[in-house]
Amino acid sequence: MNTPKVFLIFFFLSISITGQKKNIFEVGEELTYEVSYLFIKIGELKFRIAEKYETPEGIQYKAVGQINSYSHIPFITLNEIVESKMTDDPVSHYFRALHLGYKPPRFSKYEIDYDEATLHVTRGVLKPFKIKVDSTCDLNQQIQDGLSLLYYARNGVGKKNSVQVPSFIGEQFKDVKLNFHDGTEGIEISAVDYEIDCTQLDGQFDFVGLYGLTGKFKGWFSNDEFSVPIVGTLNVLIGELTIELKSWRKPGWIPPKKK
Repeated sequence: MNTPKVFLIFFFLSISITGQKKNIFEVGEELTYEVSYLFIKIGELKFRIAEKYETPEGIQYKAVGQINSYSHIPFITLNEIVESKMTDDPVSHYFRALHLGYKPPRFSKYEIDYDEATLHVTRGVLKPFKIKVDSTCDLNQQIQDGLSLLYYARNGVGKKNSVQVPSFIGEQFKDVKLNFHDGTEGIEISAVDYEIDCTQLDGQFDFVGLYGLTGKFKGWFSNDEFSVPIVGTLNVLIGELTIELKSWRKPGWIPPKKK
């Protein structure tokens, strides 16, 4: 499924994890971002860790993402909620998206069973409820969904590496090219009055993914144990978007200052 919306909330992507795990899963953490196109603020997105629980596969976390366009922006109507359940590797085990901006509202869901090596995909409309796609395919590797990639990224930034990450996005199996850098640089955002110490990643989508994402992208993360996404740029079908950290609920966290 290629979602025709020209927007993406899941641009902070990642590499395979090596070394010590970072402190990226804190229940209650909420990160809010402002999204701009050509210096016009067009919407807001949020990520939060909603729950931690035990499963037969071990401890899993439920992350939720939400995107909304501002009401005063013409021709863009975004109202979508996504949910991912993942282990702390992180590896995706479940993904659901509610596309509430459509008429009628739509949904899509991926259920991943690594023991059975299967991926079950359902897609349809919510009101009136109707399933339009219900299929199962074989799965021979661990994968990431659009939201779990955010947390997979946070766990891996800061070490120089280039990889292809197996992913399932928009009902497509694709490898995403990612380049992580080990240097640091100061990044300015409106929410703080100093340069934030950050590490960088860049990469490329060789396909049209969720919300029209395609081509090259860049992201900067706080250079600390939390690797909070700070700012990023990405290309969608209408051009380049900028996504910038606006506010956060994360007790005890202060964006690290560049020395």
